[in-house]
Amino acid sequence: VMRNKFVTILFLFFLISCFVLLPACTQKNHTGELSTEQLSEEAEQAAATPGDGESLPAAASEPPDGLDMFVDEDVYFAKKSSALSPEAQEILIKKATWLMDNPQVNVFIKGFSDDPGSAEYNIALGDWRARNVKTFLIQQGIDQTRLIPISFGREYPASIGNDEESAAKNRRVHFEVESMY
Repeated sequence: VMRNKFVTILFLFFLISCFVLLPACTQKNHTGELSTEQLSEEAEQAAATPGDGESLPAAASEPPDGLDMFVDEDVYFAKKSSALSPEAQEILIKKATWLMDNPQVNVFIKGFSDDPGSAEYNIALGDWRARNVKTFLIQQGIDQTRLIPISFGREYPASIGNDEESAAKNRRVHFEVESMY
């Protein structure tokens, strides 16, 4: 009972403090004069606004050329491996070239695995695969801030089945583009 009373008093004190301090934090300058902060904000807005006859560059409204090739071509891995095969490296070199030509594009590198093993192991394996791809692309000259590795483990399989062909299609890294076009 004493503990509940203490918690109630503490909560009421917090609530009253919020009501007392909140109006003080949100008071506006009602003198009709602009504060130095308001003046600097207006100056920044004026500098960012184009003058007469000027216009801001239009954002590209269409996706960049080659986007379909970029996102449709996955990189595949051997069983229980995150090592990049020579074929995977060739694909990634093409992807790095495309990324160099499209600097406005950021990429989610999605790592996946096949079914055997625990969920934790498969998440880790998907992460290793995505991070190895990211490292390779960085070595090709792509800015690391444009590359976001994510692991899905065995979730969202590309192919459903209990045969090796299906499992091989699930041991992959898939690419999703986040861009400013």
